Amino acid sequence: MEDGLNRYDGYSIREFRHDPDNFQSLSHNHILTIYQDPADSGKVLWIGTRGGGLNKFDLETEQFTSYLNNPDVPKSLSDNDVKCIYKDSQGNYWIGTIGGGLNQFNRESETFIAYQHDPYDPYSISSNQVASICEDELGNLWVGTAGGGLNKMILVSKEIDTLASSSIPKETWTHNPVSEIWEYNPHNFLSDPWKRKSDMLKARWASSACTIDGKIYVIGGLGYKQQPDTPSMANFEVYDPSKDSWERLADMSIARAVLSASVGDGKIYAIGGSATQYNWGSSGIVVEEYDPDSNSWTRRKDMPEKIGGHRAEVIREKINNRIVKCSDTCYSPDKPGKN
Repeated sequence: MEDGLNRYDGYSIREFRHDPDNFQSLSHNHILTIYQDPADSGKVLWIGTRGGGLNKFDLETEQFTSYLNNPDVPKSLSDNDVKCIYKDSQGNYWIGTIGGGLNQFNRESETFIAYQHDPYDPYSISSNQVASICEDELGNLWVGTAGGGLNKMILVSKEIDTLASSSIPKETWTHNPVSEIWEYNPHNFLSDPWKRKSDMLKARWASSACTIDGKIYVIGGLGYKQQPDTPSMANFEVYDPSKDSWERLADMSIARAVLSASVGDGKIYAIGGSATQYNWGSSGIVVEEYDPDSNSWTRRKDMPEKIGGHRAEVIREKINNRIVKCSDTCYSPDKPGKN
């Protein structure tokens, strides 16, 4: 989507677009990711774009600061396609790019250090296409890539190891529906870190997942092999790692795949998605709220536009004001409206 940034408060949409005559506007209208640092007290959004690098959006002044690649500046952003943004426990910002590898961003000096693939260095990152970033309880940074598998960075030394996935059957990574669940233990990184757990009750792919109180909830998806008219599913299951067991929960009222799941105040929000693999239908605007205490779904106010294959994050701009961010549109379930 190349529609810039849209802020929706439940009543109206405020648009923020790239203006070539205003250097403090959004640098590009194609947004890939959004991140909000809790330490900023809801005053700043970090926005990754395709072609426009990294943007810092001041929510009070409504002005943008852009960080782009400059070949003449060694410590500039390595690539202008920013896929993911992450802050680790040490306060470091990490920027994953589609073609320039991993960047460590220093907010004080506004400089970047790039970690890129070197075919002659086995300890370099395995691919320059970074798809996801997270940190484990041991303080290791995990970097998922497109085509290069999973990488582990030891934050203290910045050493990188590439994780071999040979212990997991290759068919597990296809677009066919699967029910297999594998647990990764970083403590066994050098031996056999993968362990197979109890299968899901229903095989699927293109589903969404989230966690509450240590349990994993898996929502919707596609239950058949890749076909244009493959119907979506409403199936909803929860996995309890302490018991290594699955439990079937109440289905969503509307079957969906490639949806997004977000947790706010102990409830799950199933947002957008498609009716079949290639047909959004009317399900792309649907928002449902799940209450674990009552095991029930409630239809909430629809999104203003159809959306799927997106990410959702809970961000708090004001105290007790919950906003669920979907792609480039903000949605507030607490605003009044027809549900």
